[in-house]
Formats: sequence, C-alpha cells, structure tokens
Amino acid sequence: MSEATENHTITNIGAGIAKAVMNSNPITGFVQTIYDEYASRQWQQRREKWEEVFEEKLKDIQNDVDFLKINSIPNFAQILANATQGAMSDIEEDKVGLYANAVINSIKSENIDNTKTHIFLNMLRDFTKLHIEVLQELALLDNGIHPNLRHGRDSYIKQRIREKNPQLIEDIGMFRLTALELQQKGLCVVTVIDMADNSDYDNVITTSLGQEFLQFIAEQENSNG
Repeated sequence: MSEATENHTITNIGAGIAKAVMNSNPITGFVQTIYDEYASRQWQQRREKWEEVFEEKLKDIQNDVDFLKINSIPNFAQILANATQGAMSDIEEDKVGLYANAVINSIKSENIDNTKTHIFLNMLRDFTKLHIEVLQELALLDNGIHPNLRHGRDSYIKQRIREKNPQLIEDIGMFRLTALELQQKGLCVVTVIDMADNSDYDNVITTSLGQEFLQFIAEQENSNG
C-alpha cells in the first residue's frame, strides 16, 4: 500500500473514530445531528423552493425572451450565482421571488449595468422585507397614488404596512430606522422639518436610484400578457 493510500486510510479511520466519540457526547452528538439532519434538510428545501420559483418565472417569459441572448450578457453566471446565494441564505423565505425577479429582469434588460446589478443584489440580501415594504409605500406616495399627506406621512405608511403585513412593523421608531438605513444606501431622502407648531415629522421621498431598485426586483408584466 502506497504512502498516499495509507494516509488516506488513516484519515478515514480517524474521521470515523471522531464521529463515534462525538456521538458518545450528548451535546456534541446533538450538534452533529442538527447539521446532519435539520440544517441540510432545510437547506435542500430552500434550494428546491428557489429552483421552483425561478423555473416558474422563466416559463412566464419564455415567449417574450430569446434565451440565446443570455450568452451575450456579461457575467450572467455571476449574477445568477449571486442571486442563488442570496435566495438560499436569506433568512426571509418570502424574498425568494424577488431574487428570481432580479435575474429575470437582468435577462430582459437591453442595457444591463453589471456593477449596479450586483450592488442591487447585495442590497436585496441586506434588506429585510420591512425595508422593501417601506420603500414601496414611499414610492406609491411619491407617485401620487396615495393621498398627498403633509402631516403624519410616516404614520400613514406604518398603517398601510400593518394592514398588509401586521408582523412587519411594531412602532414608528422602527419605520424611521428603516427609512434612515434606506437613505444610507441612497434609495430615499429623510428630512426632519420643524413646523410652526414646533412638531417634527419625517418628510421621506424616494430617489431615482430607489425607484430603479424597485424596478429591479419587481415582477414585470409580460409584453404578450
């Protein structure tokens, strides 16, 4: 038996002994069980969820897009890998569809900016569903879809979010913190204004970059739909 084969055998034997020792320790054995059974199973479930959602969205655009153009998209493999990693590791499963939308929109885009694409994907990974809900509500206000509110704008958005997803927001401070984090990424602008009656409120508007980010993760209508 060669030295390389002998070392490989010893390594395997050592690994087997180590696992047996771990399993003889209740705590260590439990940790091993978590990784072997629960974590791997949930990881596989998330992967299946991502593949299912992505496949469905590809089917939706199959009559509108020449998939051969994927070969001409610079760094498409990296875009797909970035989105897949985000969808797989994101703590909020509800965002899986947003990652799929991002890849679909990258395929459909005629003038894709790869740097911006990866920046947006990283933003999506960093943001919670609350961040996205807040940005969406701000965009609706800016577009005049909601009433033009001078007072209590943040309270109104909070109410709207609570109506759709009660678990997402608990207090107005959380909304303001979320808005400030969106501002740090350049997606909105928060201005505290001192009114004549000395009451402060947050005047929050989305930026063009914020609108572009929302388009990046939005489900676009099919041209033949």
